[in-house]
Amino acid sequence: MARIVAKNPSASVSLLTVLSRSEDEATRKNVILNPFATWSILDELEDEFPELFVNNPSLKLYNAIKL
Repeated sequence: MARIVAKNPSASVSLLTVLSRSEDEATRKNVILNPFATWSILDELEDEFPELFVNNPSLKLYNAIKL
């Protein structure tokens, strides 16, 4: 169930924070791909999943605005 919740864009930041520390790798991967994960959550998971970090939809939006 945690894996599904971690992907849900309606999940609260506090819940995503808890899920980002899950022992389950798939749950943490889903958190880092969640477009509503905060920068602090993404930063926490970046070293573990660098290839997923760069594919987070919110970073794509950030980079588009930055240009």
